[in-house]
Amino acid sequence: GFAADKIQLDANNIYLLTETDNNGILYLYPVGDMENATVTYSAMEEDLIRIEGAQNVVLNGLTIINGGGNGIYMGDCYQTVIQNCDISKVGTGVKMVNNQKSGVIYSEIHETAKRPLAMGSTQKYFDFTPSDNFIQNNYVYNTGTKNPKFCAIYVTGTRNIVSHNLVQGTFSVAIYLQYAKECIVE
Repeated sequence: GFAADKIQLDANNIYLLTETDNNGILYLYPVGDMENATVTYSAMEEDLIRIEGAQNVVLNGLTIINGGGNGIYMGDCYQTVIQNCDISKVGTGVKMVNNQKSGVIYSEIHETAKRPLAMGSTQKYFDFTPSDNFIQNNYVYNTGTKNPKFCAIYVTGTRNIVSHNLVQGTFSVAIYLQYAKECIVE
């Protein structure tokens, strides 16, 4: 272990996290006045919200923040919609796998460690079954904070729609289609 009196932190933005049995101590050299500051650390790699096999579900107006995994994972769902949500400081904002007629609309996804939005199937090559999923009218910004190689919006599958999204502050490709067929991007 570490003895707190033996640790010297002498530069701005320096921190040390000690770990013992899934517990730890965060030592932080403050950048400024800490009186009204908030310090947040999440070691959780699981999904904050996980939806599997759902049908006709709407997640509306949620604020999802501070997680190491997916903000929302949606798998094998039908007509399931995430709308008007604010998702930030997570690994991946929304990951959608093997869904039909489902998607994300009118949401704000930002400050993600990896990619904000991923939509597709587990098929490695072309899956000709229409998915009819959608990512529309979202504001996506400040992405790839931990791993800048990830694109902002990742799409695979058939007959998916990515439209009217504002993407800013990404370190990589804004929209990346892979193994996509009959999709609309506008």
